[in-house]
Amino acid sequence: MPDSSDVSSLTSLVWCINMLDRSLNADCPRSPLGLKRGELYLSPYRVEWEMLFDSEKKILLSAIGNHVIDIQHLGSTSIPGMSAKPILDIGIAVDEFENARTC
Repeated sequence: MPDSSDVSSLTSLVWCINMLDRSLNADCPRSPLGLKRGELYLSPYRVEWEMLFDSEKKILLSAIGNHVIDIQHLGSTSIPGMSAKPILDIGIAVDEFENARTC
């Protein structure tokens, strides 16, 4: 993890991951994540969001970990108790933006 003096030199990418197809129960009309096209709603907080982020973080690290400095869960789904659109926002810090393009 970089110290605060290194943070200004980092480039971060934000991935908005709509995971309807990877949800825990895709048959449920209010599955843990994802919105149907044209649909918008706020979901009560779901503990599954943090578990799904942890799962996605592991997948990302295994795929592009040699380019990554840090991966963070961002946005309203990362705040316990807060209603949110059921979409994970993930921030990825890399040391060089060009390295991110290879991912």
